[in-house]
Amino acid sequence: MGIWEDCPHARTVIDLYDDSSQPTAVVDEELRIVWTNKRARALYGSFKVPDGLSSMLSAEDRHRVGEELCADRSVTVSTGRLPLGTTELFFVPFCTFGGTRFALVHLSPANAQGTALDPLGANRVVSTFSNQLRGPLSSIFASLSAMSRMEELKKERSLREHLLHINQNSYKILRHCVNLTEYTRFTSAINPFEPVTVDLRELLRQLGDAVQMLAQDLGIPLHVSLPERPLLCQCDQEKLQNALLNVLSNSLRYTRSDNEITLALEEVSGSARITVTDRGLGIEPEIYPYICDPFFSHDPTGYEAAGGGLGLTVAKLSMAAHGGTLMIDSVEGSGTKVVLTLPLRQKQEGFSDEGVLRAPNSADYICDRFSPVHILLADVCRTPEP
Repeated sequence: MGIWEDCPHARTVIDLYDDSSQPTAVVDEELRIVWTNKRARALYGSFKVPDGLSSMLSAEDRHRVGEELCADRSVTVSTGRLPLGTTELFFVPFCTFGGTRFALVHLSPANAQGTALDPLGANRVVSTFSNQLRGPLSSIFASLSAMSRMEELKKERSLREHLLHINQNSYKILRHCVNLTEYTRFTSAINPFEPVTVDLRELLRQLGDAVQMLAQDLGIPLHVSLPERPLLCQCDQEKLQNALLNVLSNSLRYTRSDNEITLALEEVSGSARITVTDRGLGIEPEIYPYICDPFFSHDPTGYEAAGGGLGLTVAKLSMAAHGGTLMIDSVEGSGTKVVLTLPLRQKQEGFSDEGVLRAPNSADYICDRFSPVHILLADVCRTPEP
């Protein structure tokens, strides 16, 4: 940041672009964000942190952009891999100062409501896609519920097993729908961010208790470590809980004998630090650079369709939108530690329930058949029976 602030071209860029309706940013040669204009900050929550732009691109795209900028060439990349509304990023190298190259980034997000040239608009496309999946799934779940009460299924065990298999896989489709919709909204700058005051200690207590109940069936102990006093944070509770569940899903899925998971919360230098530590398989060094890339998925057994490849991508984008970070440290064969940080509300003393959003009760998470816990852990945990 310091080098950019001292750059003689900085004031010119700010004067030209700060009030522009075109989302614009400045990045260094490592694609770290050093400045954004008002429009970019309003549309892209992930731009609150230096690596917020990198989290929108695949490793391949980051490498290509870096090569082109080092050669003083402009380059255009797209955030989207599916036609659900994408953002085009146009990188233009413009100066070198203090041994650091800087580039302007102009972003062209999908129009949210539609235009004469693009009548659908990103909002309508995403909503239509989501509804086209959720509608049939609702019918499937209703049919499964009706079928589960049939006498033939009660008597025939094999038929019952088929029904449960369909039910489990329907939840998996719903899980992918949730993550794909969230990812598309993030990268298309149409994802509403609704921060409220949340007691992180209480949220993690209730969420941890619910996940503990589901993890018991897998034989994986989950320990929850919380501070003695509440920690208040301005956050979007739904996005934060979904980010945590996507991280926990990986810890439960990539497991081995003697695995155990710890979910911990602590205050560190005015920030909340949430740590998910497991003793699972760990991450192979050769795939580590790609684990947060959109649609990247890997199964240690070699199974090609390992997953949707969006869980960690959505989690990282969500943390960036909160002005926080997601960092991963892993040793193959030993386990993985995921650290999520969030800025805390400045005034923590004098805690009062007034104005603080109540966290869902652990019983609510479990009893609601379609709670985020059941949906986002559907790839590893047994889902509610119809």
